[in-house]
Amino acid sequence: MRQGRQVENGLSKHTSNPTQSILLRGILNSCGNLSVEAELVLADGSWGRAAVPIAIKPGRREKPRSRQLAPGRFVSASEISQLTSVLREEGGEAQEDFDRVLSQHPLCQDLGSDITLALSLAFARASATARDLSLTRYLASSGPFQPRVPHPLINLFSGGIHGQERTVPFQQIMLVPRYATFYEDIAVALQIYQELEQSMRASGRLLGYSASSGMLVKTSHYQVLLAEVAEHIARLPGSASIGIGLDVAAEHLKRDQDHYQFAETLVSSTDLLALYQQLLSTLPLTYLEDPFDADDSASWRALKSNVGDALCLVGDDLFATNACYLDQQLAHGILLKMNQSGTLSGTLAATRAARLRGMTCCVSHRSCETEDTAMCDLAVAIGADYIKIGGPRRGDRIVHYNQLLRLAEEWQHTE
Repeated sequence: MRQGRQVENGLSKHTSNPTQSILLRGILNSCGNLSVEAELVLADGSWGRAAVPIAIKPGRREKPRSRQLAPGRFVSASEISQLTSVLREEGGEAQEDFDRVLSQHPLCQDLGSDITLALSLAFARASATARDLSLTRYLASSGPFQPRVPHPLINLFSGGIHGQERTVPFQQIMLVPRYATFYEDIAVALQIYQELEQSMRASGRLLGYSASSGMLVKTSHYQVLLAEVAEHIARLPGSASIGIGLDVAAEHLKRDQDHYQFAETLVSSTDLLALYQQLLSTLPLTYLEDPFDADDSASWRALKSNVGDALCLVGDDLFATNACYLDQQLAHGILLKMNQSGTLSGTLAATRAARLRGMTCCVSHRSCETEDTAMCDLAVAIGADYIKIGGPRRGDRIVHYNQLLRLAEEWQHTE
């Protein structure tokens, strides 16, 4: 059984330590494009840096990201100067006050969510350093949270807008391990991933890897892949502790008011509802993300009512990491992506609102990642149930797996 430890409120130990200076630059992300990186220094010299990933195709409810003015530049020198003055004078020394300026000040209204989040996380890292706290403990102190190491959702196969074959409609086909420790989760997931990878390569079906390190494969039908995954799971001792997860990302499949492009077939919401129920009856399906468009609330409500607690139904584009969209009648859980919200405080507010409603929390990566692993610290700090960091390939994914392994040394406890 997983459990964590309560954390002292480090944010209550305030001293006069406002923002002194900020710096913004463009750095490469894993898609070969530019992401925003911020550096921030407090008055006592405490320093923090943060970089923010981007989505290949953002959901329509999330806050828009910035546009580049020139290669590596997202704001002008004069805007940086003005922004520094505002944050120094009005940003205060508490995370919520700093983030409130980023969210509400007129000067910040045109800043993209990637810029505001980079500054928010850089401030968090600098503030954690000033208080002699790790980032995880700093985030946990904003509570009330019970820190713990989440279960990883391992991306096996990619499709949808990330795939090359229209026969795989799901954006991600994932493993959902729920063993006693993160180490066991990873060991079993790696075994299945490697077995499937070898099988795909030997049969000539492996085409490559997606941005999130899911395998891109040739297949006659997505049900062939799902059956193979289920077969590999069934061979394992303790197979009841691992299931299949699907990220449908249905917003990107919507074609008109009531139809979705699902693989090579145009289907109605009613057809999709029946399909999901059929998959649930034939597969060890335990996690389903964004099965319908965000505006298709009747279908969300019907699916949640029909499946009960048989699987975890999670909203990504549905909730967009925003407390105002939350509705536990539509889904069991929320996917948390910090740059959907645009600030750390906004993300934590959505988390608290979800927990008050008894909802599952899953922290998620984006398609074009950086080496910044703050999402791992966030996931442990809030006691997230799950974390999505992609498949176990490529350096941008591995740094996140390795950070979780380090965090598990401190926060993983078993009985």
